[in-house]
Amino acid sequence: MSVSSFHSKKFTGRVEIQIVAKETVSCIYINYSDITFDNIVLSTIDNKQKWNGKMIPADNYIEETAMLTFDNKEILPGEYILSIDYQGCIGVRPTQGFYSCIDPNYKSNSTFNLNR
Repeated sequence: MSVSSFHSKKFTGRVEIQIVAKETVSCIYINYSDITFDNIVLSTIDNKQKWNGKMIPADNYIEETAMLTFDNKEILPGEYILSIDYQGCIGVRPTQGFYSCIDPNYKSNSTFNLNR
């Protein structure tokens, strides 16, 4: 695979983040760049309650943040699991997200790094 073809490669994934809310909040803020969230769910640590999430991107691209809300409910103090399915493309900007680079010590010259 050449480096130029590597730039167009897509990736998908799922992350589960344990969250402890110390006080009641109406949303969760996250950082993101060049990535799409397909499924966002907040559940209690015992998985007995679940709320579907909605992502609201920041008003300007420079901030690279988004607000997550959950069925218009407040998040009460307690422990939760935030599950996010995501997808994106390998980028060319070496300071953000997944990106491709040329490693002179790697035979295929098609490695990638995560800089977050």
